[in-house]
Amino acid sequence: MLLLNLFAEDGAAALAPAGSESLDDYLARIEERAVRDANTEAAAVLGFSSAIGAFGGFFIPMSYGASISMTGTAESALYMFILFYLTCIATTWWYYARRSAPFLV
Repeated sequence: MLLLNLFAEDGAAALAPAGSESLDDYLARIEERAVRDANTEAAAVLGFSSAIGAFGGFFIPMSYGASISMTGTAESALYMFILFYLTCIATTWWYYARRSAPFLV
């Protein structure tokens, strides 16, 4: 708990204006920190997205191979992809696009 308290106080102190600091300097420092934090978060999102993309590049050919080995054609894999994409569209609509969506901006 003490470590968490010290961390919280340090974070608040880093954002508090210094005694002789002008408002412009304070706002510039806040903006610099916001840009640094945004770059860090963007890097994390890019890494996560790349991992998902790499998994897709592995999963799709494996699905085709499994479908061909089990049925002789890739048709069942394509039907499963259509089902998956329709589920993704429905989920996106439900949470983001409908009028009473919980994450409507």
